[in-house]
Amino acid sequence: MRYQLAMRFQLQKKGQQQLRVKKAVNIASQLGISEWLSVDLKKLKGTVSSNPEREDILPDINENLVVEYYSK
Repeated sequence: MRYQLAMRFQLQKKGQQQLRVKKAVNIASQLGISEWLSVDLKKLKGTVSSNPEREDILPDINENLVVEYYSK
């Protein structure tokens, strides 16, 4: 799925009950949410508020390798 600005997302009821989702929400509440996302962790929904900048991407991602992979 590709994202678009102002795109809204929300977990379905079934997904909200999954242990891995609960753990991810707990971690997100501790670490914080990227500025390009507006998220309501209690309702498990959010909106893409802007495009992510390079600084918003985790440092262990090599974007050159991603470009190389998709160019093949």
